[in-house]
Parts: sequence; C-alpha cells; structure tokens
Amino acid sequence: MIRLRESLDKITKMLSAVENIEISIENISSEELLGETAVAKELLKNIEILGKTSEIVSNSTKEKNSHIQWKELERFCSFMIEDEAIKNRGNFINTFREYSPLLKGKLKILIKNIEKKKKKHHLGKLR
Repeated sequence: MIRLRESLDKITKMLSAVENIEISIENISSEELLGETAVAKELLKNIEILGKTSEIVSNSTKEKNSHIQWKELERFCSFMIEDEAIKNRGNFINTFREYSPLLKGKLKILIKNIEKKKKKHHLGKLR
C-alpha cells in the first residue's frame, strides 16, 4: 500500500510539473526564456522536478507503464537544465507544447490506474 501511495505521489508531482511548465511557457517571450528571469527560473525548476521525479518512479511502475517513454523523458529534462541547452529552450517550448497533452493524458491514466489498485487493495483488506 505504501508503494502505491508513493507511486501516486510521484506521478501526481510529475503531472503538476507538466501543468506548471505549460503555464510558464504560455506567454513567455524569447528574452524571458533566455534570461535569468523569474519565469525562466520557474520553467527550469519544473523541468528539473519532472526529470528527477521520473527518475525515481519505481522500475515496476515503469515496466507496467512502458507507454510512457521514461528514459527519453529523463534525458530530455536533464539536457534542458544544462547550461549548453539554453539556446535550445525555444525548441523545448515548441516540442513541449506538442508533447505535453499526450504526456498529461498518460500520467492521468496512470494516476487513475494506481488509484484503482489502491482502492482494490483497500477493499481486499476489509474482507
């Protein structure tokens, strides 16, 4: 039960980071994106949260949800927070705008599946 709760917490944190990234890039200018602005810092913080959290999701959760490209997501986030990637942030925004609805959908499905398992596990204990 603890593992399910931990997985749920991690996946919910990832979904939250995706939604925060979407908000950050909604109306960001290239100057804000490339600079050391609060918006750019918030964007990078959420990219880092997304990447780091995806790294610590359990292997069994990753195996059961291989439709989410975990390794690619981790590499992508790691690359975007490196200093050399600063000039590629414009590409990140375009890519993320295309990818985020799909990623959010997959994370929401994963959250529902974990919640169902938690409920099933809880009901099994009551019997």
